[in-house]
Amino acid sequence: MARRLPLSADIRFMDAVARFVAAVFVLVLVVAGFWWVLHRPMFALKDIRVDGEILHSNTATLRANVLPHLRGNFFTMDLARASAAFEAVPWVHTAVVRREWPDRLRVTLTEYKPVARWGNEESVINGRLLDGQGLVFWCNPADVQANEGLPQLIGPDERAPQVLGMYQRLEPLFKHEGLSIDQLKLGTRGSWQVMLGSGAVIELGRGPDDEVAAGVKRFLSSVGQVVSHYKRTLDEVEGVDLRHKDAYVLRLHGVSTVDDGAQLPNP
Repeated sequence: MARRLPLSADIRFMDAVARFVAAVFVLVLVVAGFWWVLHRPMFALKDIRVDGEILHSNTATLRANVLPHLRGNFFTMDLARASAAFEAVPWVHTAVVRREWPDRLRVTLTEYKPVARWGNEESVINGRLLDGQGLVFWCNPADVQANEGLPQLIGPDERAPQVLGMYQRLEPLFKHEGLSIDQLKLGTRGSWQVMLGSGAVIELGRGPDDEVAAGVKRFLSSVGQVVSHYKRTLDEVEGVDLRHKDAYVLRLHGVSTVDDGAQLPNP
C-alpha cells in the first residue's frame, strides 16, 4: 500500500501562492471581459423618454442643457449625475431617472409651481421665482414677465420661506378688507414693509412674526372707520406707519393725521 509523504511547509506555501495567483488572474480576466461586454455599442442608449407635468420645459431646452452632461451607456450611466443634469434645467424641481431595458432611459420630471416673484433688497433680480415651499428657483426673464400677476416678495435668500410664510398670513387679512398685497419686503435689519395694489406703502416694523401679524390685524380692524370718518375709502390710503406703540400714522389722499388706537371709534 502506497504511503503519502507529508509536504514540507515551503512547498505548501508555494502551492497556496500559486493557487491565489491563478484565482486572481482568472478574476481579472472575468472583470476585464465583463467590462468589455458592458462597453459594446449594442448597449448604447438609443432613447430618452421624458414624462411628468411639464409646462415650461421643452425638448430643445432639455436636449441643449442635459445631453452634454450624460456619459455612459445603458449599464454604465450614472443615474444620480443624470438626475442632477435634468434638475439644473430652469423650472425643473426634481428628476427621477431609471433604466428601461434594453436601451432606454425614462425620466419623470416635476416642475416648480411659482407662487411669487422673488428678489433681494439690493435689487429685484429678473429670472427668479418662489415656489410654495419657499424655494427660490431660476427661470427665463420672459417667464417672470409672464407671471407679473404674482406678488413680489423681497428679502435675503436664506429667509425666503419666512417671507413667504408672512405673506400667507397677511394676504387673507388684507383680502378680507378688499385689499391686495402687491409687494412684501423684509429688510436686512428685520423690518417689514407692504405695498398694496393701490400703491399704498405700509411700514409694519420689526418683531416676532406673530406680533407683526397681530399689529396688522389691529390696524385693519379700525382703519375702515378712520377713513370713513374723513369721508375717504381704503383705496385712498397713501401710506401707513405701524411702528408706533399703541398708535399708527395714516396718510390719506388730501388728509394727514395721527390716530391713537385707544381713541378710535369702536369697531
